[in-house]
Amino acid sequence: MPRRRKSSEELQGSVVEGIDLKAPSRLKEGAGQFMALAKALQIIAYEIPPRTSLRQIYAFALIVEANSLGKSIIISDLKEIAGADNTGEPIFGQSIGRSYQLLMEPTKRDPDGLGWIKLETDEDDQRRKVIRLTEKGEAIANQLRRTVATGQSKDGDHDVSG
Repeated sequence: MPRRRKSSEELQGSVVEGIDLKAPSRLKEGAGQFMALAKALQIIAYEIPPRTSLRQIYAFALIVEANSLGKSIIISDLKEIAGADNTGEPIFGQSIGRSYQLLMEPTKRDPDGLGWIKLETDEDDQRRKVIRLTEKGEAIANQLRRTVATGQSKDGDHDVSG
């Protein structure tokens, strides 16, 4: 029989791997931010397929950032903005297609698309494809923004379909 995982509420005030969670810690002053981060990641984890990478979520965050600032962003911008990892390799490198394709609308070729972003032709340069958030992508972004701002989300606040 598989062991049941303890909830975060059950873990509060208990000992995890020999660490007394009641003891004061330098991390304690950031507990609210860590709780907000954990809740935001929970929201994302609820919405995405199991094998989604952190880099794909990072791509979404960069797209949301650009869109929220009213800036146009194209695929090559993602690669440039993300930069390199701690080994000096590009964060998106050759996997840039996989990093944003999952976020696109579902297609026959990629039925697992989340429908969070779409590509639109740039009005000033027909060759450029600008990445925009869909309504669903904006809903996810706003849910994450509220969660990070307040450190919590409402119970059942995972449904962003409409």
